[in-house]
Amino acid sequence: TLSQKRQRSSGAMPQDMSSIKREISNLRKQDEKFRKIVENDRSIKERIQRLIKEGYKRADFRINPGGNMSADFSLRFDRGNGSDIIRGRIENGKVKSYEEITPEDMDEMKKAIMKSSRIGDIVNSAKNSGFSLEKFDISPENKNSAQFSISMKREGREISIEGSYENGTVKNRHLSGNGLNDFLLDRLNENTQFRKLRTSLEMKGYNITSVKYNPEKNRVDVVFQGKNSERDIVAQMNDDLTVKKITVKKKSQPWYLILLLLVLAHL
Repeated sequence: TLSQKRQRSSGAMPQDMSSIKREISNLRKQDEKFRKIVENDRSIKERIQRLIKEGYKRADFRINPGGNMSADFSLRFDRGNGSDIIRGRIENGKVKSYEEITPEDMDEMKKAIMKSSRIGDIVNSAKNSGFSLEKFDISPENKNSAQFSISMKREGREISIEGSYENGTVKNRHLSGNGLNDFLLDRLNENTQFRKLRTSLEMKGYNITSVKYNPEKNRVDVVFQGKNSERDIVAQMNDDLTVKKITVKKKSQPWYLILLLLVLAHL
């Protein structure tokens, strides 16, 4: 009956919750076990004591467990705006290897990221366009590689730059934000050919209707809409988002739209 089904379903819920709670408890016990293995390692213990004496505080402990009492671990200590990270590997219940990533290591990676034309030149150009650097976060994987995120703002508009850094090279750069199109137009306006084309089109009654950035092809498409046609300026960009080559494409309106415009013009 319906009432019996309800009883069975309601009886299953406490069992499910009990199973979930038991699983969470087991995970916590596992994390605590790995934490003790890390913090009881003689060498790591000495480093932890030194960090605490220097004013650092425990901030985060992360573990990625595998089988046979093995896991990757990350132990982070914070002091002011700086962090010290100890990352390593546990195998068969013992710390096999680890390395300490100091604030100085992270500062060196930040400097190297900013020296890259794919990042530094863009940040400097954005500053010249009135954007200010709001945030530069780095999440290191070791002393020579990290994920990073940069945020810049101008009058409520934002540009976000994310990517990865590995052995002196910036990889997987991604640009986004509601201020990106404004910045790209500023970058295009630095190019004499684009400025002349834009001025010419605007004098003929064309207006910009869209700006699209294609990160895979590293190009910007700017669409100008006129009365009966469109002009598409395609700008192939360099890595620092300066203009490499400009191509102009004419897009005629569909015949039925032109006919409609002619009819409307005679009404």
